[in-house]
Parts: sequence; C-alpha cells; structure tokens
Amino acid sequence: MLFQGLLASVELGVNRVLRLDSTALARLAHLNGKIIAVDCTSPALQLFILPSDEGLLLATQWAAEADCTLRAPASSLLHLALSRNKTAILHSPEVALEGDSAALMDLAEIGRAHV
Repeated sequence: MLFQGLLASVELGVNRVLRLDSTALARLAHLNGKIIAVDCTSPALQLFILPSDEGLLLATQWAAEADCTLRAPASSLLHLALSRNKTAILHSPEVALEGDSAALMDLAEIGRAHV
C-alpha cells in the first residue's frame, strides 16, 4: 500500500512537469493506447506506464499485454533514466527490451527534455 501511494505521488509530479511544457502532452498523444512495462529484476518490481494526451498513468498491475517490456535491475534502470546515451545502456547485457521499442524511445525523448 505504501508503494501505491508513492507511485500516485510520482505520477502527479511527472504530470505536473509535463504540463509545464506546452508541447509535451501533444507529443504523448501518438502513444495513446500503448502499454510500456518496466520489469525491475532486482529488486523484483513491475511498473506499467500508459501515456496519453493527458499525461502518464503509472500502475503496478495491468490486465492487457504490454506493447513494450523493459527488463533490467534497478541500477541499470536508474542509469537509463539519467543518461543521455540511452542506446548504449539498452544494449548492455543486463538489459532486455521486448516488443515495440519505438514506443519506449519516443517516451524517453519526451522525458529527456524534463530531466
């Protein structure tokens, strides 16, 4: 339950930041309906990101199949989030990417402007 509250706070904060950029929500619109799963292997944790023209929805469970799944340990996910050279990290041996990687890369490009 604590994680759910933390996730809701993160979602609210991210969406507030996205609204500060006059183009971010419009750029998210083409990702509407996509489901991006982030599967943290260490510690074991799964997160689903659902972008839309209203922002991001973050969830710990989702019934539908993900369009893209990113699987990596927390240290690699943090490095990926903070790095400008995402391609190098995505090709490292501890990171696995399955499905529509274009959706993940599009989301990363939108997020890059806000890091």
